[in-house]
Amino acid sequence: MLDGFAAYCAAGHVHRAAEVDAQAEAARDFILCHRFYRSDRTGAVIQPDFLKFPVSPRWYYNILRGLDHFACVGAPHDARMDDALDVRVAKRRPDGRWTANAGKSGKRHFEMEKAGKPSRLVTLAALRVLRAYRPEG
Repeated sequence: MLDGFAAYCAAGHVHRAAEVDAQAEAARDFILCHRFYRSDRTGAVIQPDFLKFPVSPRWYYNILRGLDHFACVGAPHDARMDDALDVRVAKRRPDGRWTANAGKSGKRHFEMEKAGKPSRLVTLAALRVLRAYRPEG
């Protein structure tokens, strides 16, 4: 939904743009309130799949997609991002790349990259996020 809102606004549409902006901001605040993957009441992980990074996430959420959205729309750093950023950094391989997890089951027309192997697509998104929020590495 947030990617759709961002694309709508980036395309220059103005019809109900203020409402779209308000809803996008409320959605981003909701994600921040949950630190991208934790219960706001107990602090427990909401869904373990939020911590997996498949090459083709389809319409499923994970913290990398969330962080990447924030980076792409130029959202400022917020301390509530730090936990998810720490998870992201911890999954970095010694060679500086990130590994792709297996995606959801279902029909695939072709396989972009193999699960369990270094992923150019996951690495690109992770580096984009780190450049935005942790430029020191």
